[in-house]
Amino acid sequence: MSENVNNLKKERLIKILYDIPDEAWEEIVRKEPEWKFIEHTYKIGFGPSSVIMVATGLNNYGLKGRAEEFYWPEIPNYLPDLNTTINIDKIYNSLKLFYENERFHEAKLKRLEKFLHSDLASNTLWNSKPNEVSSKFKDIWKELAGVMGQKEDKKTIVFAIKCLWISLLKADECVFDLKGIQIPVDSRVSEFTKKLTGNKNYIDFWNDVLNELQKTRKNITIFHLDSLIWQISPLIKENQEEKRIKFLKYFEDLKIPDIGEKLWNLLQ
Repeated sequence: MSENVNNLKKERLIKILYDIPDEAWEEIVRKEPEWKFIEHTYKIGFGPSSVIMVATGLNNYGLKGRAEEFYWPEIPNYLPDLNTTINIDKIYNSLKLFYENERFHEAKLKRLEKFLHSDLASNTLWNSKPNEVSSKFKDIWKELAGVMGQKEDKKTIVFAIKCLWISLLKADECVFDLKGIQIPVDSRVSEFTKKLTGNKNYIDFWNDVLNELQKTRKNITIFHLDSLIWQISPLIKENQEEKRIKFLKYFEDLKIPDIGEKLWNLLQ
């Protein structure tokens, strides 16, 4: 695909995404399995709930199947009774039972212990209010990378920070600085981007898209884009009529069917 065609497709994509209203973006995030998960955990309050979200986000890789089927819905079955007093050790011991039966369980158990027994989890996040976390969000991102001994742009680190972002949205803390945080590149993001443009510079591509959108749509973040891509990517793998119907139904449910038609046509 030529550079001119790529640029034209990017411009058309930006126009399509620009026309998605704020309420639809909010609904897209609420469709995420992590949002459904936090609706279960949030009863214990922002701090402890955010710790659980980050801990499980860090281990959201190498799964037995789709995350929305085999990961997020299963974890609540292992959590301690959230109607009683809980602490870091209870959370660790409960999640340990879950990860012992997961793929790459040894690595995941080490990651679980490393994070939950860090000062970032047991003190900073556990005892913080939403506005305190949002005000130092990017500092926490960097600290998390340090705790885990990984680079800040590592997919699992960025995804865990997205889980913290969802925790803040759940607490109605919606406006804070995410500039510099990159899209968490997984198979769905890479497949979608290649389908759209053939471009393998996934991070640069979506940074460019976001920068253009944010010139006038300040509330759209890289995590909003990630949520949309992650949800619709499985619907475009084959140009079958059944896929098209499911793809368009997704946008009809969001009450933006015209966006679905335009995006489908752009992807062909």
